[in-house]
Amino acid sequence: MIFLRSIERLSGEPESYTHNPFAIPRLVSLRTLAFTAPVTFFAGENASGPSTLLEALALRARLPMPTELPPEHEPSLASSHRLARNLNLHWSPKTPYGAYLRSCDLHGRGAGCLELLRERCVPGGLHLLDTPECAFPPKRQMEFLSFLKTLVAENAQFIIATNSPIVLAFPGAQILDFDQPQVAACEYDQVPVVKFMRGFLSAPDEFVWKL
Repeated sequence: MIFLRSIERLSGEPESYTHNPFAIPRLVSLRTLAFTAPVTFFAGENASGPSTLLEALALRARLPMPTELPPEHEPSLASSHRLARNLNLHWSPKTPYGAYLRSCDLHGRGAGCLELLRERCVPGGLHLLDTPECAFPPKRQMEFLSFLKTLVAENAQFIIATNSPIVLAFPGAQILDFDQPQVAACEYDQVPVVKFMRGFLSAPDEFVWKL
């Protein structure tokens, strides 16, 4: 199920804005993004914008998040609030269910991480996850993909910021590449981190020798 169909960034901030989040080039050039699959991945290097946009989406959608303070009073979310105010969300239909979990909410929980996801992410909801691979060793990321498959079959929608080639391989997912000058859809084989890992695993000695 696709509840959040697209987002539009309004022109409320000057293009010359020099503070986060509008100092991030991909977010400055962002105008619209359409979500075409129940699972969408934001793929990109750190500071290219995936986590920032994900957080702003969570704020604009008013998704529950495990912060110590209410989101509107949480200092760590201040820059994302600026972007959230400039986003227009297009729903069809809108769901009253959902959750937002950051990497810091998931990291360090060990086996309990999957239980937290099962507790917070419910059928028929919009769920935003930031770099969930931080909580799962590579082999256990397959368990995470199984969890995704189960929830998608129960009409859940996920938008996930990730750089894991394993997570990005989820069948039928939409991948939006933040490493391009403008955010754009990308095939799995063309995602920069996937290309890099394939090259490294095919000849690790060559990569290490260059250090």
